[in-house]
Amino acid sequence: MRHQSAETEALENRVDQLESALYESEAKLSAVFRTTPDGLLISRLGDGSILDVNDSFLETMGFGREEVEGKTTGELGCWNSLADQEQFILSLKEAGEHTELCTTFRSRDGRTIPMRISGRVVAIDGEARIVSVLRDISDRVQTETGATYPNSTKDITVASQQTDIASLTTRVASLESDNTTLKSTVEAQQTAITELTGRLQGVTRSTDERPSPSRG
Repeated sequence: MRHQSAETEALENRVDQLESALYESEAKLSAVFRTTPDGLLISRLGDGSILDVNDSFLETMGFGREEVEGKTTGELGCWNSLADQEQFILSLKEAGEHTELCTTFRSRDGRTIPMRISGRVVAIDGEARIVSVLRDISDRVQTETGATYPNSTKDITVASQQTDIASLTTRVASLESDNTTLKSTVEAQQTAITELTGRLQGVTRSTDERPSPSRG
């Protein structure tokens, strides 16, 4: 009994530690979403439906949050180039990531926005999801009359900027993965506590129901 009680206490302490770590991890992810000037987008790999975006994405593209959640970037008309969209998705499905795609997006009001996009596939709650980082590079694109914006075959930013976007994509994906792992571990530990508590209660009832030795 004392051994099982100590085991329960140890499990409860472990759950407390894990919940604290989960809270910290979620706070870090929330901070990244709130503070980064780049657009962040989380979507399902299967059907492309958008699960979450940050305010930077909404401000850049001119959408309201209720307009994008549950939709795909295709349904929203974000991609100017279908070929670039297909290349991005194909790389994600085959390699699990795509870094530094230069393309153009179309905002809600029809503006053309040159973008540099990176994406990575991460498992969240048992489902494959895409974490994408989108950077508006309008101020770095120099065009002449009649010229078009760069397509996915041209490098229009310096290496340090490429690394910056790729690092942010990796960081967000890592935080999402950490959150999922922590949640699963907490749930497993809580299940173990419930099962152990049930066994302790069963032992207690068995002891209480045991007939006292007769005295004669």
